[in-house]
Amino acid sequence: MAQNIYNLRDFENPIVIWTGGSFSPPTSGHIEVARIVATYILKLYPSSNVFLYFVPVSKNYSKNSVKNNSIGGDSDGIRLEMLSMATDHLNKTEVSGKIKYSVSNLEIEQARSVPTYESIEMLKSKIRENSRKDIPDSSFFISLGQDNVEGIISGKWAMPFTLLSKNIICVPRPLTDANQTANTSRQLISKINIENMLIKENITPIPTIDQLISKILIVNESIPDAIVNTSSTKLRSKLQEYYKTREHGFISELKTMTLPEIIDLIIKNNYYNKKLMTGGFISKRKSKLKQLRKKTHKKKTHKL
Repeated sequence: MAQNIYNLRDFENPIVIWTGGSFSPPTSGHIEVARIVATYILKLYPSSNVFLYFVPVSKNYSKNSVKNNSIGGDSDGIRLEMLSMATDHLNKTEVSGKIKYSVSNLEIEQARSVPTYESIEMLKSKIRENSRKDIPDSSFFISLGQDNVEGIISGKWAMPFTLLSKNIICVPRPLTDANQTANTSRQLISKINIENMLIKENITPIPTIDQLISKILIVNESIPDAIVNTSSTKLRSKLQEYYKTREHGFISELKTMTLPEIIDLIIKNNYYNKKLMTGGFISKRKSKLKQLRKKTHKKKTHKL
């Protein structure tokens, strides 16, 4: 029987962490930052159990990297499979016995682009419904990189101050300490007409800058540059280099950028292979369909 990942009924003080993204593909950065964040939260709340959920966007999201034709197959299913490999690895190597990593398909089930603020509320509702108890808002956290936190503060995200009213875990940039991150956030917030934006979102009472800053928890841990800077974009680019030459030396490097089993899955199925997308079976299939349409059109014209 499959485990219900949303049922936290048996845990006294569960802490839930939402971490979203395209994860196309998941990288060592995604995996190790998730581990660092969950471990850091457990240090702050040692009597709790920590549950971190990866919540991938659906293929209907605006990024090209999550479209079926960018991956070479069912984007949603492939990314869920790779994230399952990531969470299996994290759970097998988890030593405290108090942290659990899971993959949620809540956004994918919606078959549309889901705003972050809505995704978080969906996860809350799902967990409360399945746990059959009212887990307080204070037990839910959003894990975001510093760039994303600053994007929310500057109003680039939908419902920015609704998000800022949540508990945000900010993963700082490499070589950036907690105070520097907090000061940056304070400077950005001070430049915005808070009252005007909050009224538009129907938030009352209007919080002060200090109250907004207090909702941002900075992960004050050393995070190596190599981890944070390993992006999905760089991994996809390195995959193209491999596909062009098929040189075995590339595989060793690729397997430092994500889990070896994820690379094996990608290469076995030719995922993210632009050569095939533009000059291989996909383009050939499109060409055949185009020729078939022309023939059909000619036949119809001839009959007329």
